[in-house]
Amino acid sequence: MQSKELSSRIVLEIQSNSAVNDVNDDTLDENVIQLIGEVRELDVQSAERLTVTNSNRGTKAGEAFSLGGLVVVLLPEVIKDLVGLVVDWVRRNPGRSIKIKGGTDGAPEYQITGAWKAEQLAEVMKALSRTDPSSKQNPAR
Repeated sequence: MQSKELSSRIVLEIQSNSAVNDVNDDTLDENVIQLIGEVRELDVQSAERLTVTNSNRGTKAGEAFSLGGLVVVLLPEVIKDLVGLVVDWVRRNPGRSIKIKGGTDGAPEYQITGAWKAEQLAEVMKALSRTDPSSKQNPAR
């Protein structure tokens, strides 16, 4: 296994886009467990459940809210596979989207929906690769 110093940390938040409140504890667990299982099939160093707070859950009709999430630690070359998996997962789970963000403060975040295009995916992969902590530690790369 490669050094964690070269690893990227990516945060994924599963969100509900449904106008109907179709979320219960069983649905949340199923969604998070399913996504973690699929992410762990990639060549990642770890994928762990993230506790997401929903202080504004249900306050505005039609607004997306977080169901749960995970933190993924992986080498930068696996980011493309992770983003592809996330887009595929969202397309197979109507009413869901995933907020994806690099694990550093100030890192860009993106809302991935089933309607994403190749250009948007390329932008996300490029941005997440730039948030790789090893690029700050080793500027001669």
